[in-house]
Amino acid sequence: MKQVFSYLSAALLLLAGLHSCEIPFDLEKTSEPKIYVQCIPAKDGETVLQVLYASPVTEADAPVSFHPSSIDIQVNGSRVGYETDDEGIIRCTPTLEAGDKVSVTVQAEGMETASGSTTVPETPVIEEIGWEKVQVDTTEGTKVTFRLDKEPSEGDCFGLQIRRRTVVLYMDGSVDDQDVYITPGQLMSTLDAGSVSMENFLQVNYKDGLMDAGFRQPMTLLTAKQFQGREYSFYLDSFDADALREWMEWMEEMEDRENAEDWQDQRPPFPGRDGEDEEKEVKVPVATATACMVYLYRLSPELYLYAKALYQSQLDFLANMGLIPANFTYTNVEGGAGVVGALAGTSEMLTDVDDILKGFISELFPR
Repeated sequence: MKQVFSYLSAALLLLAGLHSCEIPFDLEKTSEPKIYVQCIPAKDGETVLQVLYASPVTEADAPVSFHPSSIDIQVNGSRVGYETDDEGIIRCTPTLEAGDKVSVTVQAEGMETASGSTTVPETPVIEEIGWEKVQVDTTEGTKVTFRLDKEPSEGDCFGLQIRRRTVVLYMDGSVDDQDVYITPGQLMSTLDAGSVSMENFLQVNYKDGLMDAGFRQPMTLLTAKQFQGREYSFYLDSFDADALREWMEWMEEMEDRENAEDWQDQRPPFPGRDGEDEEKEVKVPVATATACMVYLYRLSPELYLYAKALYQSQLDFLANMGLIPANFTYTNVEGGAGVVGALAGTSEMLTDVDDILKGFISELFPR
């Protein structure tokens, strides 16, 4: 509790200080345009490379389209071939092993050469995984615990994704099929109030081999601090895992709309909204099948730092009010911006199936 009061006191001092001091900033002193590179070599998977034009915020004449003149991808000094899709994303599938060095160099006319490198990390090994129903105070939850083959060392970085698919068969023969990525949550009552920190809730979006600040496929970032020895536990139905799912689904719908002029007039489908209490046809479920795929990745240090900075960038509105320190974007790309960082992943599946649907479960997550 003392720590909470300390944070509040610091915030009030910062707000008061806004009236007594100014940070000098000259809009004319901006950087030159740079090449933005994001490349995440994936062991046992497709490596995706995104190249963009990064311009200062004051530049009015950014190019409509940007085409680099040269792209060079190398693994341990040997050049790798690649293909470019219709959206300008570059893809390649080199055979990668732990310890391999991957380097990327991008050139464009009139711009500084951008280059970066990374080393492929070891694949994490989940020795055991299981789930159980638990009662914490008045809350019932589903606790998942996995154990690694060895205790993480200081400096080890991980990413955790949970894909949950639930199929419900009704008496009338209809089927509901929900396939979503959820946040591996924590119950606040199980955390020591004096040790709660942002490190427990770092999260980015990892989808189709690239990272951004979206909602579709959240990845929770972990370090050795979040493990108890070799074990890490989370809850599938804690507040931060489930309570905001409808809101996130609504946000995804907004992302998909081409014309979002009425975006502010739309309201997320929270229970209790006008019209939400209308009578609906009651369907009787006869069987359910739930499968959770747990994806665990080991991240290279530079990829973790980039992802952490990406998460912090979502809190810039707090920094603008002086409530938290300003965030500075991390990059390991020399001459440019972005990240060249690798990951290596493994997966395990947990299932809870009624007998009538046992023959269907193998189709939920084809390996």
